Amino acid sequence: MVKVRIQTSDSVTEVDGEGSLMDLAEIHNLPIPFGCHAGRCGVCQVEVVDGKLAEPGKLEEAILDGFGCPKEARLACQAFLDDHADVVLRAVHE
Repeated sequence: MVKVRIQTSDSVTEVDGEGSLMDLAEIHNLPIPFGCHAGRCGVCQVEVVDGKLAEPGKLEEAILDGFGCPKEARLACQAFLDDHADVVLRAVHE
């Protein structure tokens, strides 16, 4: 089990499952906004405050670069949890 905390929320959610961070956010009601669900809009951008997510794929890197995002930024629709690391995130578009 990995613990996910959204910085604007007081709760810590333990998640266990497969899928993108977006999939897990929808299942566990994590307060991360979503738009297109495909990496085109950038609404689901999160900043890794503490811990880490799995390494981004080439598609996510290209999308983040296209949006001019800082290195801490990830897209919840493209990002996956690291199986061994808890993470604290901040939704960029709250």
